[in-house]
Amino acid sequence: MKHLMILRCGKNSIHKSWIHYIRNIMDIAFVYYDDSNFSDDMPTYSCKYEGTKLTGVHDFVINHPDIINQYDFFWLFEDDLYITYQSAQGIINFINTFKPSLSAPSLTHESFFSHPITLQCNPLLLRGCDYVECMSPIMSQAFLINTIEQFMDFPIWGIEKYWKHLLWEMQEVAFIYDKWPITHTRRMGAGSLYTVAAERKIDFLKDDARASELYSNKFGSTLTNILFGIEELIPPTLLTTSKLRETITPTRKNLETMYGSYGITTFGSILNSTNYHNTLFSQFLAFPKLKKLLFQEASPQVSNILTRDWLFGDYKENSVWCHNMRFSLDGYVMNYHHPNEYYWKIIDGNFVLLSKDNEITTVFNKQEVVDGKILLTGLHAHSTDNILYLREGHH
Repeated sequence: MKHLMILRCGKNSIHKSWIHYIRNIMDIAFVYYDDSNFSDDMPTYSCKYEGTKLTGVHDFVINHPDIINQYDFFWLFEDDLYITYQSAQGIINFINTFKPSLSAPSLTHESFFSHPITLQCNPLLLRGCDYVECMSPIMSQAFLINTIEQFMDFPIWGIEKYWKHLLWEMQEVAFIYDKWPITHTRRMGAGSLYTVAAERKIDFLKDDARASELYSNKFGSTLTNILFGIEELIPPTLLTTSKLRETITPTRKNLETMYGSYGITTFGSILNSTNYHNTLFSQFLAFPKLKKLLFQEASPQVSNILTRDWLFGDYKENSVWCHNMRFSLDGYVMNYHHPNEYYWKIIDGNFVLLSKDNEITTVFNKQEVVDGKILLTGLHAHSTDNILYLREGHH
């Protein structure tokens, strides 16, 4: 696989702190936004295009039509990012194996950041999500082809919402690499490209609102979602919902130590992102590339069930509900200890619970979405008046 880093750079670029090892593992294009000249750093390509980061990348790609066909993956980086050799090589190795359409390194906790979802979460290898910030995306050739024209429509903000839409259309999940972070060294809005935006009277807030209107309606929310986490085990361990939140909890201590109460708020935002606000992206276990990563696959129906926490019970007087029922990929009921609800299966299109003896106990033959949450209604096999419910847990 061939990789090209397209670095949008200018006079205050910090690339000299890492280019001596990065240029040995990938090609680099300097796309200047001012009159700088870093030819001594021996880039593979060098040119100047005024404008924002994204319009400059657009102009570079369009004016060098051979570029697209020469490379398999494109790193669209800003000039205030610091990347280690270990992070770059680790990401390259992962991409060459699993070929994600869209991904990005996480940000170290020392970084300036605006979206908490981008911060590194230990001890994960990566998180699968429906969001990658435009600061440092890494995209496949096909993904770049499908988004390059939108760089002109959304030159600063809004492009991520289009990417979310495009991910769904391509049946793909984006990755944030927690094992391989970078550091963002300048505060948000302090870069030269924001000055360019002001000079050109680009209303990036209006662009962001327009992108929401165009591309977010089908998801029912503009919120970003962390769909799953993966621990670095063999085979990889899939973490979702409550198990994912439990695993990344150590991240809170470090953020709290560094940032005090703001760190707690930031971590709270990360936790809140691990819930699902639609039934589209939570079908991710059915996406083709996830099969290769997880060594398993599931139908959209099963994925929607396996990726949520559930409330289980009935509405009889004095009934006690299970408040954290979950289901494993290999067919077990979790967090609920009763011989009548031990396994699960899909039978004739219905979600079914089975006993420890593999006898059918409950058939959920009705599924609906109530207030944005899935509700399954079923009948107990041995009592026709015993109606049981699986209700999606609270976001």
